[in-house]
Amino acid sequence: MRVIKEIKDPRMKISIFSFNEKWIVKCEAGLCEQTFKFPSEEWTLDSVVLKLETPVFRDSVADRFSKMHTDLKPAE
Repeated sequence: MRVIKEIKDPRMKISIFSFNEKWIVKCEAGLCEQTFKFPSEEWTLDSVVLKLETPVFRDSVADRFSKMHTDLKPAE
């Protein structure tokens, strides 16, 4: 798997990989990560990048990271 593109976002690191005829999008924040797979026969690299650049997608991913980090906090 090789990195095709990295997208800047202050809340997370977003990397796009090419693997097994899929675009693999890996979003990382702190100790958590989310992975999305886009079949290359249905999505071009440009269409994946456009999807990742939408505020709705990024805000949704950031909200999910917030919930994930809350789940990692020790019980009180």
